[in-house]
Amino acid sequence: SRAKSLMTGTSQQALGPIAAVMIPVLSRLRNDPDKFNNWVRKISVLITLVAAPSSALISVNSSVIVQLLLGNSWSEAAPFFTVIALGIFLMSHGAYYYWILVATGNPATLVKSTWIGATITLVAVFVGLPWGGIGVALATMLSGIFLRAPVLIHLINQTGKVEKGLLTRAYVRSVVEVVVCVV
Repeated sequence: SRAKSLMTGTSQQALGPIAAVMIPVLSRLRNDPDKFNNWVRKISVLITLVAAPSSALISVNSSVIVQLLLGNSWSEAAPFFTVIALGIFLMSHGAYYYWILVATGNPATLVKSTWIGATITLVAVFVGLPWGGIGVALATMLSGIFLRAPVLIHLINQTGKVEKGLLTRAYVRSVVEVVVCVV
């Protein structure tokens, strides 16, 4: 949909240049666990500071944003825009986890997480189908928050490259901050 491409395209454009810097930085630090974990912490805080309020702000104001950017004829897209906006922080964390796996040289974990994530998403689509497009959007967003991201964090933790609990704490903090911003 046009709303989804507007939201995800903007996020991907912002994350691309950041990845071009972060992957080499993390790659250079991967053999120094203290410095590596310190950078992982810093990146997590930065992503949370940007993505959590952005997600919440866009979500809460989705009707106005859709009207401004797409026009009155797209007003029915506002609920989709709300759901997609709440997933911005999830996309940001997904990119961040990808950077960690690439920087630490874990292609097998990356492939495994991709297959698991795709399977979870496919099941979520089927679960949401009875409620139409908004059901699919909600099911995929919620499965990302409560299943895909935690599974990916678990897989990264199994590599032993990141301090245990670091990603979990950062992710939970991010989810709480989005909820607080929306409420």
